[in-house]
Amino acid sequence: LRARFKNFESFFNRHIAVFVSFVKHNISKRINDSMKQLKLIETFSTIGQVDQYVHSMKHLKPIADQLYSDVNSLNRLQTAVGVRRTDISTIRSIASHVNALSQLFVAYQHFHQYQTYHSFILYLSSMTSLITQPSAKNFIMQARNEADKLRKKLDIIDVMTCAHLKPAYWASVSEIIGFDMRIYEEATISELLELSLDSSVINELKLICASAEQLVHI
Repeated sequence: LRARFKNFESFFNRHIAVFVSFVKHNISKRINDSMKQLKLIETFSTIGQVDQYVHSMKHLKPIADQLYSDVNSLNRLQTAVGVRRTDISTIRSIASHVNALSQLFVAYQHFHQYQTYHSFILYLSSMTSLITQPSAKNFIMQARNEADKLRKKLDIIDVMTCAHLKPAYWASVSEIIGFDMRIYEEATISELLELSLDSSVINELKLICASAEQLVHI
């Protein structure tokens, strides 16, 4: 029995390199196949297609996670047989990037549906790891522009629906903007959103509203 163990040990030592090479080759093939599919994320750069991106990421995210799991399994095998471990830093980075990108698309989709401006801006500011990829950076810039447009619209609504504006104040508002704004006294929210006002004008209107509110409390 001792001789058989010795023969098996000798056989194992002679063939371990071949076995590890075989496993590594199979995993490398899966890695290459996965990378071909994951390259699709380099084209995800337009906010108008976010619904399609969210759908695609449901397929791509598990691929990235499995890729990381496969390389980890290879490392455990290499450790067990005393072979140099495979560097997984790149694979880990790819998996992390795909996960972050998936979260970004879902966050924008949620913002687009529910118009949650402040929390979305904070979220975009935290996505520093994605700005190194051109398509992701472009998506973030577009998303930020959309969020800024919403903020301006919200400011317009706040100003134009101020309950304390009296005729004298509407005259001041009209003078600043350059046309009679009294027609918007009873305007709907959708009508107010059609107004295109510069940030400087909105800031002046905010001061008028603040003045009107202060007079109410005097």
